[in-house]
Amino acid sequence: MKATGLPKNQKVDLIWNTMRGSRVTQAGFGEHKSALLTVETDQEGSLIKTFPIPDDLGGIPHRIDLQVHGENVGQTYLSITPSIVKISPASGPAGTPITIEIKGVGWTEYDNTYNITYDNGYIGYVCGFNSEGTVIVNLIASGEPGYHIIDFYPGIYKG
Repeated sequence: MKATGLPKNQKVDLIWNTMRGSRVTQAGFGEHKSALLTVETDQEGSLIKTFPIPDDLGGIPHRIDLQVHGENVGQTYLSITPSIVKISPASGPAGTPITIEIKGVGWTEYDNTYNITYDNGYIGYVCGFNSEGTVIVNLIASGEPGYHIIDFYPGIYKG
């Protein structure tokens, strides 16, 4: 992260904003804030800091607040793109258990649900809001020997 125009020689708290909760319970959901890290500005009011992106929801960009003594002095946004991070195993006969891990699933009605097909046949869906953007899909390989296609398509959540 690079920032300029901040208060000079001050500790700046970076605050991560995300969503937590559930669409399926009465408790609902809302914004959740957590401390990401603290960085000190230089004599010009600038900072440069590299940090790991939190393992969190994808979809709508996350706001990062820059705060000095609890007051916002800047903001920026960061998007997490959904991605398949693990498929195991890469091959096997019919009956082989398959595990697929996806990170960065979102929380909005447009980012939350992925429909799953196996060889163009619908087999179900996954949601990632309650698991903070991570879904693990467990399947059993089926069909004749050869290539098979597992695909994920965005779906719209309609509670």
